[in-house]
Amino acid sequence: MKRRLLFITSIYRVGERVYPVIPRLAEVMQVDVLFNGQMSPTSPWHGDFDLRQSVFKSFRKLCKNVFSGVPYPGGKKASRAGMLAGANPVKYHAVMFDDNAFPSRFGTGKLYNVFKELKIPIITCPHGNTNYKTHLVNGSTDYSFVFGEKDKRQLSGHHMWAAGIPSNDILKDYPRRNKHLLIIPSLFALGNRVLNGIQCFTPAMIRTLKLREIAEKYECSLVIKCKSRFPSRLQNNQYYAPLYKLGGVKVLLDVVDDNQLIADSKIVISCPSTMAFKPIQLGIPTVLLDHFGQIGSLQDWPGRVQATAKDIRRGVDGQMNAGRNKPFIRDVLSGGEDFTATQLYVSTLTDFLQNLV
Repeated sequence: MKRRLLFITSIYRVGERVYPVIPRLAEVMQVDVLFNGQMSPTSPWHGDFDLRQSVFKSFRKLCKNVFSGVPYPGGKKASRAGMLAGANPVKYHAVMFDDNAFPSRFGTGKLYNVFKELKIPIITCPHGNTNYKTHLVNGSTDYSFVFGEKDKRQLSGHHMWAAGIPSNDILKDYPRRNKHLLIIPSLFALGNRVLNGIQCFTPAMIRTLKLREIAEKYECSLVIKCKSRFPSRLQNNQYYAPLYKLGGVKVLLDVVDDNQLIADSKIVISCPSTMAFKPIQLGIPTVLLDHFGQIGSLQDWPGRVQATAKDIRRGVDGQMNAGRNKPFIRDVLSGGEDFTATQLYVSTLTDFLQNLV
């Protein structure tokens, strides 16, 4: 019997890491997709241009059934039937969520309860490079993919599958072009501020951390990749206005191809984030700023430093000729060394579903 899987995706920045798996799965099983929350086609997009459109087009072509779920922020008030958007849960051998955090604002907890009560196996994917204590809570999912063997050791007692980040596999096809020093902040503020334990990046840090000087030393431009925070470009421009006013700094929000942005980097200075795995996999000198994000699986990265000009300079200089840190990649990102995370996901899911009674 052909196996049937329902894939529920609610957050673009989380789900896009596993979207490359869906076309491969659709070749060997029936895959239906429920677009929920931020990924509902009727939800507004917060950014320059709607990155979801190519996903909608691809999945509608590849998948047997595609359901348009409750748009954000309606998930809190929607009924279970409304959340399912016409999908019949009893049809499926398993359900896979793009996120193991189940944020209440998207109503994913209601969907989780539907499948839990029906005893249909629930599979989840990593929310991101979160601290271990918040990665999975109280065994609230039957099975979860995690980034690597390191996660499995930290989260013993759960049913976990180490399979890396599928969307990073394509990095192997990108030549490095050493064009810029890329800064990737998580949170932004005008002045010194800490939100939920995370230090905010400020315009003044370009000067105090001597980031221009590092770019000049290594003969590359300076680029900052910020997150779109608001529905319109005007609102985002107003929010990031102090950065735009800085001379000699290019500020980016949404980009069509973040892999190209990373591959074009000569140096990356970043908050500890899931995106930081990309330059690490490519062997690009990557400095992670302590306290500027959840450290998660990156706690042992040798380029992790305090946010001082001296420490950052030392962190960059020490990596310029180091190449890829294969032992670190091998432990933290399964499939990351040879860019085979997609195959790990596909083989794991195929074997699991075939062995279900």
